[in-house]
Amino acid sequence: MVLSLVAPFRCVVCSAVVSALPFCAGCEADAQALPLLPNAPLPVPRHVSEVVAAYRYTGVMARAVVAGKVLGATGVWGPLGRRLGEVVAASHLGGALVVPVPTDRRRRKARGVDHAAVLASGVARAIGAPVRQALTVRTGLPDRGSARDDPSPVPAGAVRAMAGMGGLTVVLVDDVMTTGATAAASARALLEAGVEQVQLAVLACAAVPPTGSLDLRSQMPYPRHGEVATVSGPVDREPRTARDLPVDE
Repeated sequence: MVLSLVAPFRCVVCSAVVSALPFCAGCEADAQALPLLPNAPLPVPRHVSEVVAAYRYTGVMARAVVAGKVLGATGVWGPLGRRLGEVVAASHLGGALVVPVPTDRRRRKARGVDHAAVLASGVARAIGAPVRQALTVRTGLPDRGSARDDPSPVPAGAVRAMAGMGGLTVVLVDDVMTTGATAAASARALLEAGVEQVQLAVLACAAVPPTGSLDLRSQMPYPRHGEVATVSGPVDREPRTARDLPVDE
């Protein structure tokens, strides 16, 4: 608490000083307008039995995800995981095991966190189920979450599942569903490993992902995952924030 007063948190969308991540009061109000209705029709990827999504992938929620993945705001994933966990706990999903979609080693290293694993931990705590990183993915595949013009399936065998899950219902967790290709490949691998049923929980669902080029030459020093804050000293130029990023509304 004392550290947060010395080096305050910043809203991951507009960079306003806040007492806790992820949003300031104004951006929080915008986020509260984005939840999906309980009976909203959602696309269901192949090999998945049912889907629950917490938000529409637009506005401040899309910018928060981009900030977490691209601008180094890794501290956003814990609060967003708790939000997703609350939605899953209130839904009809009820897996015996929670599994995050896999992220290859290079992206984990570049981002500084396995964001899907953090989201999955929030879901696991909310529904009282264990979490297991049971999937691996071949390094070098394109990031399907941002592949707007490449809806092709993930190549067969690119995602592999560990053994020891025979007969279980699994809640698969991802941040954003766009084409559904990653979820489908992950679910297929789980079923081939003996899983009985795969349910999918995603933070946000979109028909298309954000577009536009991102200028990352000046980045906001956002808190990273597990840190209290990293903001210190004056900023000598206007920082780029997630609000500046072009996102389809």
